[in-house]
Amino acid sequence: MAHTHPLLEAIFPRHKATVGDQFASLSQDVAQLARQVRRYGQPRVEHAAQSASDFAGDVFHQLEPFARDALHRANDARRAVAHQAKVTGRAVRDDPVPAVIALGTFALIASLLLHREE
Repeated sequence: MAHTHPLLEAIFPRHKATVGDQFASLSQDVAQLARQVRRYGQPRVEHAAQSASDFAGDVFHQLEPFARDALHRANDARRAVAHQAKVTGRAVRDDPVPAVIALGTFALIASLLLHREE
């Protein structure tokens, strides 16, 4: 047998590794990688999570006044629509003829627009 250089022997060993040896080596590599990720990744993940939380808190504090104003305006609009519906209901109950004419006109226009030939 010819004597080979130690580096070549390390790269190309003479004995063939079995599948079990390859799995064992792969398992060790994965375990080492997992340890490194835990060691170096965990502080970065915690920092990123804290930064995201701080950003979300800042955004919330910036948008809170706008959200409160929008809610207040929505409540005002709801009250106005409810009042108008009550007034309209009373008017239709007192004299339904104008409402029937308006509905009939709307239905006629919608029918004409939906069934027109192009």
